[in-house]
Amino acid sequence: MAALLMETFGNPIANPQLIYQRTMDIVEEAIDGRSAKRNQDDFLAGAALAAIALHDQAKGASEPEPAKAKETPAQVLARLKLAGSPVRFATFGEQVHAAIRGASGEGVFDNRLVAANSEFGGAEGGFLVQPEFAAALMRSAIEETILARLCDRRRNGRGRAGLTLPMIDETSRADGSRLGGVRANWLREGQAIDVSRPRYAELNLTPQKLAVVVWVTEELFADAVGFEDHLQAVIRSELAYVVDQAIVAGTGAGEPLGFLNAPATISVAKESGQAAGTIVAQNVRKMWKTLPVASRRRAVWIANEDAETAVEEAIGGTAAYQPAGTNGSVYPLVYGRPLIAMEQAPPLGQPGDLSVVDLSQYLLLDLGIRAAASFHVRFVEDEVLVRLIWRGDGAPAWRSSVASANGSGDRSPFVTLQART
Repeated sequence: MAALLMETFGNPIANPQLIYQRTMDIVEEAIDGRSAKRNQDDFLAGAALAAIALHDQAKGASEPEPAKAKETPAQVLARLKLAGSPVRFATFGEQVHAAIRGASGEGVFDNRLVAANSEFGGAEGGFLVQPEFAAALMRSAIEETILARLCDRRRNGRGRAGLTLPMIDETSRADGSRLGGVRANWLREGQAIDVSRPRYAELNLTPQKLAVVVWVTEELFADAVGFEDHLQAVIRSELAYVVDQAIVAGTGAGEPLGFLNAPATISVAKESGQAAGTIVAQNVRKMWKTLPVASRRRAVWIANEDAETAVEEAIGGTAAYQPAGTNGSVYPLVYGRPLIAMEQAPPLGQPGDLSVVDLSQYLLLDLGIRAAASFHVRFVEDEVLVRLIWRGDGAPAWRSSVASANGSGDRSPFVTLQART
């Protein structure tokens, strides 16, 4: 077991807190059914109990608790949390205070601090943010997004590994082409079943890194509550902005593929003679009719702040438009669906200044941050740097637009308006 433990975690005696945190991750993944080792209960139990024993030895305990190889991972996790709780920081503020005291040379260095790994590099690697504090920061960021919360969010449970999903290769809704070729037939007595052979493709989501770095002065940090509130607000706002921006206009190179750049997106043509920088009622009608029927009950309109006003001027006062506050809606409604104004949408007149999209058809791989967060104390400058990295990716789930079964033209859950410049 000792050799296996060393191979998996490195040298546990050098940093018992690190093995404790990593073992917690593995056992929790096993309980959630997300770990590649989820069937190796004996390994999990042994590793967790070995971590407790090493912790006890590091703390000077005379009799480490004996291993119980037959325990389930859930039982081990409960005991591990109990055993590990005395060496966990209660708040992020407490953790950073401990690092500041260590940097100043005041008192004994707190062995609950875990050095950041080489991923952060250089002299400013600092210390890892305790995982639960880092995870709370990322959760609050996703909750503040406008678009990411509406997407089909996926996790793969394999840390940094990507996610490959089967895609239906559908280009038409006609019989024999729906869902890539799946066909249902009415059968007469004795008639043989016509076996369909649907076509499939793959969608590969590869984790990209989104990093945010925040410098905080010692004066602000002196108020631990104010420091944490400020830090959460800054990180939450910036991450939410950038994730939503990628969903709209990401290039797919080192970042998610935004729907504006996706091959399945349909750009509705402007009207003949339409003036630059305008939106007219016919634009809005055509965009709505380009959505598949199934997407209309889930769709949202996304508009540049100036385009929102242009939409109201084009169709305000008609049955297609209802102002904010109608039936308690915080957004104006266009054909009964919310019209959301966003800074991230392109300027008025550019492609994407107005879009209507069904984001349940956008796949967002959210691997969270796990331990990928650190902070560094610059004692001389009276500053604390907090650095956080989120891993994820995203792309529309449709390979292409689809021809309507009995209507004219193609349909797509991602519809934009052609440039009017």
